[in-house]
Amino acid sequence: MASLADFYQDFRMNLSVRADTNSKATAEEFMHYFTDQLIDAAEIEGFEYCYCTKPEEAKINGYDFTEDGVLYLFIADFEDLEQLNNINNDEAVKIIRRAKRFFSKCLENDFYTGFEETSPEYVLGRLIRERRADISKVSLYLLSERNLSVRTKRAIRVSDIQNISVDVHIWDISRFCRMMASNGEREPLKISFSDLTGYNLPCLPVASLGDNCQYYLAVLPGEVLAGLYDKFGSKLLENNVRCFLQARGKVNKGIIETIKISPQMFFAYNNGISATAASVEVKRTGDNFLLLESVNDLQIVNGGQTTASLLYAKRKYNADLSKVSVQMKLSIVPSQISETVVPNISRYANTQNRIVDADFDANHPFQIKYERLSRQVAAPPIAGNLHGTYWFYERARGQYADEQTKMTPAAKRRFQTDHPKSQLISKTDLGKYENVWFGCPVSVNKGAQKNFAEFAKRIEKEWKINQDIFNESFFKKSIARAILFRKTEAMINKQPWYGGYRANIVAYTLAVLAEKLKRQGQTDSIFQAVWKIQAIPEDVKKNIIEIAEAVNTSIMASAGVSNISEWCKKDACWDRIKNELTSLICS
Repeated sequence: MASLADFYQDFRMNLSVRADTNSKATAEEFMHYFTDQLIDAAEIEGFEYCYCTKPEEAKINGYDFTEDGVLYLFIADFEDLEQLNNINNDEAVKIIRRAKRFFSKCLENDFYTGFEETSPEYVLGRLIRERRADISKVSLYLLSERNLSVRTKRAIRVSDIQNISVDVHIWDISRFCRMMASNGEREPLKISFSDLTGYNLPCLPVASLGDNCQYYLAVLPGEVLAGLYDKFGSKLLENNVRCFLQARGKVNKGIIETIKISPQMFFAYNNGISATAASVEVKRTGDNFLLLESVNDLQIVNGGQTTASLLYAKRKYNADLSKVSVQMKLSIVPSQISETVVPNISRYANTQNRIVDADFDANHPFQIKYERLSRQVAAPPIAGNLHGTYWFYERARGQYADEQTKMTPAAKRRFQTDHPKSQLISKTDLGKYENVWFGCPVSVNKGAQKNFAEFAKRIEKEWKINQDIFNESFFKKSIARAILFRKTEAMINKQPWYGGYRANIVAYTLAVLAEKLKRQGQTDSIFQAVWKIQAIPEDVKKNIIEIAEAVNTSIMASAGVSNISEWCKKDACWDRIKNELTSLICS
């Protein structure tokens, strides 16, 4: 494994490539690079870049506001240092306090009015001020290019703000390195029931079924389950299929009514939860009862709505959960078989609605075929080059790095020449590029995971009808769509009217262009032209810029909208853009 110093230099190189490819300032790209990996690893759900800094007063570099009322605030520790450096706890605390100060000021006064009205900073400040009652918790994330000193490393806690709980997460470069080395696998949760409740949890063992797993039945107090979700959030649900389909955070009205009216009947009315873990610690009492002391890597694979609804009822209605009991079926799955067994537990525990195979792993035949095409089909050489290059598709996270691990330095250089890092495409990238061209910009604006779920559903349906359509021609067109998307991002950054919300503008711009080309019968010819030159023809560039400016005007002028990024996630936004841009679409 490479040293942390070597990883840091690779990190800086990748950051520079991404900044050039995406036409962003290095500091902004740092935030996107970091948060893209955190989203893929299910540490966070989304990210909206913004920039507010007032020396020694308040600072923020991004945010996300989830459906269950958690406000994520991100702050950067980044100066583009040439060599790896350390950050100590005192420095980290000082930076975190600036993010906390930003939140406090937005709560207390009209601090946000000092920003440009169309800027993300203004939108965030106004969102905090106007939706204060909807904010259930604030999670502060410090993302640092430096290494948190081991000698001073300790938990950082901050006080609540106006009765809103606040927790802190520090992601320094060493923690980022560990995540990348594990290909984005999440950090397991170690949960001690005695620490949570003051006592261990009674349970019943189920006789071994000869499958190398262990099974237990237990009853969780409602307060405990709600407390777990309050503390760990969606990390508890990462193996839940419905979590991937973005059902997390949603609440069930029937469950809420039971909690409010008949909490003592909750155990009888509710199906309970199914959970998995890597290991448990149990002990027997003198009366030969079994007690569950702690659980390593607890994951709720069925019962996400039950879990979220308990916390929602407590926060929203101050519900008394002391009479609520929830049955839990706990499967202990050894790590060596977890990759195959846990997805199946998740799959079969979630049979109420049909879940497509593409939602579970990278082994769907479409994924395998698309990966094979990406290794076989070389793109035409661009001007000045004698040889073509390949667009490298990662159907499984970390493949690009894994391919190079056993190569000699010379072989690695050849590989990177043939497969430039700028031509790396992930599964969620592909879903984004494809969905804008199939009339789904709203889905793209909802974030990588929600959008990929919609993409997976469509691909599964089309694969069953005729898998032969996913051929070399499809691959070339999909790469053309990727080029159009990425080059459009770069062009928009350079426009004099551009002031933010690039992701939203790009999605709607290309969706409008797709509508226009389809009506003109020019879609395939444009894709062929883009593939041939690996760039956008000049006349199409002019068309894109014209559409993008009109899209920008439309979303910025949306009457009564306090959160533009949220507005862009609604069907009404797409309908309005199509109506306002009819002349451009039909011209």
